[in-house]
Amino acid sequence: MADNESARGLVSEKDVLINLNDSHLVQIEYIGGVIDTSDIEQFKRFIIRTTRAQVLIHSFDLKVAVEDQMFGDHYHEKKTIFILAFQSGATIEAKVRKICKSFGGIVFDVEIENIDIDKKNEMRIKEHTKSVIKQTNASFKDFLIQSNSRVNADVSIFCAYRLFMNKEKMVYQHMNMLQAGEMVSHGLVWVPRYSNFDKVLEDYGMRGLSYEKAEEQDIKIERPTCFRLNDFTWPFQELINTYGVPEYKELNPTPFACVSFPFLFGIMFGDIMHGMLLTIAAGWLCWTNKDGDKDPFK
Repeated sequence: MADNESARGLVSEKDVLINLNDSHLVQIEYIGGVIDTSDIEQFKRFIIRTTRAQVLIHSFDLKVAVEDQMFGDHYHEKKTIFILAFQSGATIEAKVRKICKSFGGIVFDVEIENIDIDKKNEMRIKEHTKSVIKQTNASFKDFLIQSNSRVNADVSIFCAYRLFMNKEKMVYQHMNMLQAGEMVSHGLVWVPRYSNFDKVLEDYGMRGLSYEKAEEQDIKIERPTCFRLNDFTWPFQELINTYGVPEYKELNPTPFACVSFPFLFGIMFGDIMHGMLLTIAAGWLCWTNKDGDKDPFK
């Protein structure tokens, strides 16, 4: 309450000083800035107490028009604009700027004499920027329509470009994992024992790729884990992986979960009709899935 009373008294006194500014009796300086809305009340109290109520503080919410807001940007909702007015002096100005910096605020000088001119210039720049953005969007839209109509295809050319770029990105991402030499690049690749690696290379058109099987004693790094799964065991393995992936040559609890989990779930949720519907739906999905690949290596 004392701070509020001192602030009310401060406003009246400073109004007198600002009115006296026209008579050149005192010189008033202004500093503006932006600060977090959650810190504005503490900032006001700190300014008043530190400067002994020698600074007039005015604050208002940062409002941005809907058409000027960027999608997903809520910056204006968390910020507050403040204006500080005080009698000219190097000591008090340095103290005020130091306080603003300690609160992480963005500080800028305010020139009252040129504020109308600056406002008009900013509005003119704003309108010009809007016009440029509107023309750019229209030109880009026309370019996309023309580019997409050049190809006689049932799919969008941009979808094809996107798939091609994703493929190239994955290729180079894996190539960056290799160690480059003078003539060739080499790296370590883990392959399941049961897979026919030669046939895989032939199917993917990589006949020129040479490899050499590493000896057991030469492998000094941690081995990855690979499980042979099917349509029935795959969801239970995903459930086990949420608790932790079994390490190499460690016992995999998935076969036990295939039996215990449905049993315990049935005890917990003993609804015969609901369980029958889930069983019929799951059986239909497994029966109609003809494109499932049983080999996880592919």
